[in-house]
Amino acid sequence: MKEKLDSIVKSIDDIKYGYVDFDNQVHTNIKLGFFKDNYKFINIDDIKHYKVGTCYEQTKMINYLLDQEEIDYRTFFAEIKDDKIDNHTFTVVEDNNKFYLLDATWLLQQYVYECDSLEECFDLELKQFPKMFHLTGFDKKNVDIYEIYMIEKYLHYKDLIEYFRSNEKISTR
Repeated sequence: MKEKLDSIVKSIDDIKYGYVDFDNQVHTNIKLGFFKDNYKFINIDDIKHYKVGTCYEQTKMINYLLDQEEIDYRTFFAEIKDDKIDNHTFTVVEDNNKFYLLDATWLLQQYVYECDSLEECFDLELKQFPKMFHLTGFDKKNVDIYEIYMIEKYLHYKDLIEYFRSNEKISTR
């Protein structure tokens, strides 16, 4: 299973980290203030066309490819409680009592990690928060994790995050 999942995640290597704004301009140099005001959550066709996406779009693309292969998965949104800015999405596949963490944007050396539990997948992702968000004194107990479902609709950043938060919170660390 791991080899198949690696192949799926590697197949989106041509999608660069960035986003499309509401004027359909591509941005690969993300400045938080501008991003929050101008980001547009795009659909699969736009991801393929613009070849760009944040963790949200890249997770959505991975999920789309898993759907094509008829592989079951779960998708998660992790958010630091204190600031409601630093967050991330990722996908987990469970197969034969193993859990596979799929992440095309953060875990740079490897695309798919094999874990023994869902909790281990969460811990592996949360270990990346201090590095990716330049945090000091990070406590993973300050992270909420939601199980989310991706949608095919254009959304502004704040609306997308509110949608993610409306899903089931499965862990308050």
